[in-house]
Amino acid sequence: MSMSYEEVDERLTQLITEATSDHPVQREEIARLRREASQCRRRARKLRKEAEGLLAEAQRVEELRDRGKDVAERLRRMQLAFRLFTTEGFTLARTGRLLGVSDTRCGELVSCARRVAEGSPPSTATPDASPLDSYELPVRTHNALRNAGVHTVGQLRAWVERDGWSALLQTKLVGRRTLAELRKLLPDVTGPTPDG
Repeated sequence: MSMSYEEVDERLTQLITEATSDHPVQREEIARLRREASQCRRRARKLRKEAEGLLAEAQRVEELRDRGKDVAERLRRMQLAFRLFTTEGFTLARTGRLLGVSDTRCGELVSCARRVAEGSPPSTATPDASPLDSYELPVRTHNALRNAGVHTVGQLRAWVERDGWSALLQTKLVGRRTLAELRKLLPDVTGPTPDG
């Protein structure tokens, strides 16, 4: 018969207070109760570790659920951006303002939605693969980049990372204003600027 930790502790206390002599039966009972108390403490530690493991697993499940909500929200935004841009005829800038994202991010959402609609898996879609035509850039900028052989964000990024921002100024039809627009498109790209 197994006793709880509290029962064992209470019985030990009772036996200690009742013990007025060194009776061998009482000593054996005390030793047995101490062993049971030790076993109870070990079981309690084991259960505490299991409970901590279950709590950590519950937190991981909660994090995954939150990520799932984030993914669902991104998919809803992608769907809305695609619908507004393609069927409603909104510009990327206007669609981005409505969604609360930048023109660049809106272009990425539309490009990704196009790939999904065409049956391409979204995991292989990268922002660098999106065509520059999907971004709201002035016609002059589009023409300048097309003449230079740059058709995607990835090609523009590679060119800037290789030669720097100042190399764009060497291109026909590219001035400081065009350069500023392109820097907004690729804010994370660093490279030598014409200002130094």
